[in-house]
Amino acid sequence: RLDISLENCSNLETAETQALIDCGAEGRFIHQDLVPWEKRERLPCSFRVKNIDGSPNTAGRITHGIWVAYEFTGKKFKDMFHITDLWDQKIILGMPWLESHN
Repeated sequence: RLDISLENCSNLETAETQALIDCGAEGRFIHQDLVPWEKRERLPCSFRVKNIDGSPNTAGRITHGIWVAYEFTGKKFKDMFHITDLWDQKIILGMPWLESHN
């Protein structure tokens, strides 16, 4: 887990949270409760995802994303995150993140 500071995704200027790094995840994901509706961007096409345990995500298809500026270990990043219900996780950084930032 990483402690990260998020910008541009909540009603607050910045939010502190933890991110789970998951090499089995196929994207960057943010919990839907962190993102107000007015900040969400509709994706060109929706897609289905599975939970960490392999079960279908009960939130249904992912239809929205958000560009998030974030910082950890003194480095700043800006990436598109897909919005869904992540249960007890707030942020999941998957393989695309690992490939581009490792």
